[in-house]
Amino acid sequence: MRGDRLEFENPIEDAVSRLRFSPESNNLLVASWDSYLRLYNVESSSLSLELYSEAALLDCCFENESTSFTSGSDGFIRRYDLNARAVDTIGRHDDIATSIVYSYEKGEVISTGLDEKIKFWDTRQRENLVFSADAGAAVGCITVSGNNLVVCVEASMHIYDLRNLDQPFQSYASQVEVPIRCVTSVPYSRGYAVGSVDGQVAVDFPNTSCSSEIKYSFRCHPKSRNGRVDGVCINAIEFSPCGSGTFVTGDNEGYVISWNAKSRRRLVELPRYSNSIASLAFNHTGELLAVASSHTYQAAKEKEEAPQVFIHSDAGASKTYPQQAGNIRKGGHIVIKGRPCKVVEVSTSKTGKHGHAKCHFVAIDIFTSKKLEDIVPSSHNCDVPHVNRVDYQLIDISEDGFVSLLTDNGSTKDDLKLPTDEALLTQLKNGFEEGKDIVVSVMSAMGEEQMCALKEVAPK
Repeated sequence: MRGDRLEFENPIEDAVSRLRFSPESNNLLVASWDSYLRLYNVESSSLSLELYSEAALLDCCFENESTSFTSGSDGFIRRYDLNARAVDTIGRHDDIATSIVYSYEKGEVISTGLDEKIKFWDTRQRENLVFSADAGAAVGCITVSGNNLVVCVEASMHIYDLRNLDQPFQSYASQVEVPIRCVTSVPYSRGYAVGSVDGQVAVDFPNTSCSSEIKYSFRCHPKSRNGRVDGVCINAIEFSPCGSGTFVTGDNEGYVISWNAKSRRRLVELPRYSNSIASLAFNHTGELLAVASSHTYQAAKEKEEAPQVFIHSDAGASKTYPQQAGNIRKGGHIVIKGRPCKVVEVSTSKTGKHGHAKCHFVAIDIFTSKKLEDIVPSSHNCDVPHVNRVDYQLIDISEDGFVSLLTDNGSTKDDLKLPTDEALLTQLKNGFEEGKDIVVSVMSAMGEEQMCALKEVAPK
């Protein structure tokens, strides 16, 4: 459960600031205070390159497999051609550049700095700087999802619509009452989660036409000090891209914990690391989790030892959770022969002479509708799949058998195949051809997803 440690011929000499996986492969960017940007090929366990910059690197992001960007302590925004091993600058802030993200919807780089500016860069234009906004204060962290940019200032959230930057942003107080340290977006949604400097996590899925609101907050590792509840800083928080509703947190005491946002369950707690957790990153499938164990300059008790990066394939994006067989009821879910199933019948035998009652499960595979059965001692644990159901608006049906769906954050989801159920397929195609507004329900579990229902929406 400790994970595989990445080996660097030249050790990282100062704090790791950010880990980022490529959007298409298992190449991992590592930005650090020692002024190097490193690219590590996780599949071959080898360092692909390391490029030096003349400043501490505080954040990084990918544009694509061959291009990345960093924000530096000297205010410069740097672009890296990973194939040519070349570095150039596209612009700068008037103070330390703290955060950087890439918007795939806009094709633009977005950066923030201690100069209280949010800057938008388009390297396709002659003038790279295409827009600048005043944040009103130093920005703590940012995230982008679809057409929504979330900017965290102290304990407040500023939401920008990237399609209408001339319009005022939406501003509201978060559920935490102290400065926000980190923020992450929920894939295919306008939802987000934040971590605070005192150990609080707040999750917010806004109410939309396609989904109901989920909003709550909690403390990861609450402690009682001088008669009050306290906690340690959450440095990193990341949602799994696989749509399971799983996210992970990493804090200043070296704890990495995965949670299910919708069931509010703690899923996995990794063995405690010897140093703070500086950054976390999922790969594009959600099967790998990168963990940076490093000092962060955020706490007095941190160890200034050589930072280390670990890769986990058995934590974070857990596809199942354990549940005692005797507690699984009709209508619940269970994994039988490696398949996610819905229980349609369960019976329990009387306790035998060896003291073990047995549960007989009859279940239906939620994707193939195949009937499966299993017999398990009632006191033993079974794997139960995380089953998610998300609604999207139908935009188009392609000739190659895929649908285009509109997500809550204004982006599109184009990787879902047409349903195999003939009745549902006919209803979908007929409704689309008649020009009706259709919302489809997509069920996901254990890395699979499938359209399971639809409804017509009355025009507004």
